Amino acid sequence: MSYDIIGDGPLRSYYDNQVKRLGLEDVVNFHGAIYDESKLAKLFNSATFLVHPGAIGLSALHSLSYSVPIVTHDNPYEHMPEFSVLSHLKNSFLYSSETNLSKVLRDIFSIDNDEYIKLIYSCSEVVRNKYNSRVMAKRLLESAE
Repeated sequence: MSYDIIGDGPLRSYYDNQVKRLGLEDVVNFHGAIYDESKLAKLFNSATFLVHPGAIGLSALHSLSYSVPIVTHDNPYEHMPEFSVLSHLKNSFLYSSETNLSKVLRDIFSIDNDEYIKLIYSCSEVVRNKYNSRVMAKRLLESAE
């Protein structure tokens, strides 16, 4: 198992040092900011979950379109509007501020294969049936009538 971290920012060197301090260089990979969809696709297609402890926005739809369930906090006021597509235990694991993220991660890796398959199917269902350009165009046309 490995952990792929996408993104960059002022805390990058801090986290890089933490990984080295803990001896996790073989399992944690820092990729920096990635804007190339083919590179993102490789990472999403090999991912089991997207862990996003900050304010989630379009990354939610991006992850769901690759059928990758999301782990994030449950405070809607600290997220972008796309947070509304997430449903606990349906396409995501939402944890409260009282819950330790490491405990949540241990719990989700203990789910059985059948439950995980239901979860990934539900992820793609949201994008296929509710949040895509075809559905948005239909809503636009209906509103113009």
